[in-house]
Amino acid sequence: MSEFNTPNQLEFDSDRRKHARAEIESDVAMEFSGREYVLVAKDISPGGLSTFPQSEITESSEGIATFAIGEDRQPVSCRCRVIYSVDGRGIGVEFLDLSDESRQALKKFVDESN
Repeated sequence: MSEFNTPNQLEFDSDRRKHARAEIESDVAMEFSGREYVLVAKDISPGGLSTFPQSEITESSEGIATFAIGEDRQPVSCRCRVIYSVDGRGIGVEFLDLSDESRQALKKFVDESN
């Protein structure tokens, strides 16, 4: 189940999100359909992240996201699905198989950032 009510819903109230988010500006390596992209995340949660615009990646695409979090730059890699992709706004990605360790590290990062 996605943390978003509808795929194209871009304005979210914090109480409508499943997870708290933290603002972040960090590179995220993503691979979709054999193509690699390096995007810049603008916010992140244990459930997913959003990036600055990338029009080539379409909704429902599934792939791999790899990034590092925290001061110790803990590496995280997991399968993901694009929930929304809107030109000029960015893409929203849902994590599909985040490990418990990575989920806890993301939760800690978000809690410490807010």
